[in-house]
Formats: sequence, structure tokens, C-alpha cells
Amino acid sequence: MRSLTLSLALSFAPAAAAQAWEETAEDAPPEEAPRGLLGPLKIGPSLALGFPHVVTYGVDVSWERVLSGGLSTGTTRIGAFAPLDARLASTDLRVRFHPWRGSFFLGLGYGRQTVDATATVKDLAVTMPDGSARVVDAHFRASARSTYVLPHFGWSTVYDFGLSVGFELGAQVPLSSSSSVSGSAAGAEAAPEFTKKTKAVKNALKQASAAVLPYVTLVRFGWLF
Repeated sequence: MRSLTLSLALSFAPAAAAQAWEETAEDAPPEEAPRGLLGPLKIGPSLALGFPHVVTYGVDVSWERVLSGGLSTGTTRIGAFAPLDARLASTDLRVRFHPWRGSFFLGLGYGRQTVDATATVKDLAVTMPDGSARVVDAHFRASARSTYVLPHFGWSTVYDFGLSVGFELGAQVPLSSSSSVSGSAAGAEAAPEFTKKTKAVKNALKQASAAVLPYVTLVRFGWLF
């Protein structure tokens, strides 16, 4: 009888232990995100390295490991749209959703971009309206304003002591744009060759402001309070 009792006790012991563990797990409160100065909302400065801007800086926020986002700005020079030497500046607002309350996120941003550019054409041979030939230097100034959306995804985490680290991949997709071009050529502005160069500058500006740019953040550092 004693051996039978011992056998029954040993057979029911694992089941009882498993049930007790499940009840304990159910009773345990869910893990909460560390609190900041504003309770569940943490906010602080950030700095990122990537493309199209080598360096961007701004303000990041995080709420309950579910939502995060930020406002960032940056400038860079782009020489890929000849003959323009272009300066690109943008500011955008981003919102990120963390579907599993972890580091992975899906994000969407909206921003405004400015392209300011200059171009110089040396020794441009032109034919004046009176038929005379001249060689001049042509100078151009161009600017464009556009808006864009920024779908992206990535990884971002905020440590309990405040440090935030992450990276992002996405695309900067233009929505609308407006542009203007002005030029001078030492009195030869009416020459057909100057008009042709002006059109080339306008086309290069259009390409620069309408291009879909890859959005890459190699690393983003921040400190949230």
C-alpha cells in the first residue's frame, strides 16, 4: 500500500507543478516600460548617421514600447545632377508602430525638402541676335521646394537608463514640388545657346527634386528622459 501511494504521488507531482506555474504566470502583472519624466512618454535629443543626409539631428519620443517617433532635420550636398551643385535640406516628422512591443517597428513620415543649387558654364560659345559670336561664362541659380512621404522600417530600442539605439531603411518619395531658375550671361541671355543651357539646368533641378531617394539610417543614438 505504501508503494502504491508513493507511485501515485510521483505521477501527479509534475502535473501539479505545471498547474501551479501556469497560475503564477497568469497572476503575474505584465512587464511595464520604464517611466520617464512625463510618465509613460519619454522624450529626448537624437543624432543619426546615414543617407541622404550624412548627419541628422532632432527629437525622439517613445510611448509604452508601442509607439515611437520623432522630428529630425539635416542638410547635405549632392553633385549627381550635373551641371548643378545642389544643397539638399529636409525636415520630417516620423511615427513608428512596434507591433510586438519590442524593437522592430514599421514607420511612416512626412516632410518638406528644399534644393538650392548653382551652376556655372565656362566659355559658352553663343550667337547673338545680330549674328555676332561671343564666348561668355553663364551663371545659374536654382531652387526647388517639395513635400514627401517616408515609409520605412527598422529596429529601435530604449534602455532603462535612457539610451536609445536603432537603425532604419526606407524611401523618400516626393509628393509635390515647385521650382525656379534664374541665370545671367554677360548680356547674352537672348542667345539660343544660353536658352538651351537654361533648359538643361531646369531639367536637372526637376530630376533632383523629383527623385525617389533611398532612406538609410546606419545608426541612430538618442537619450530619452
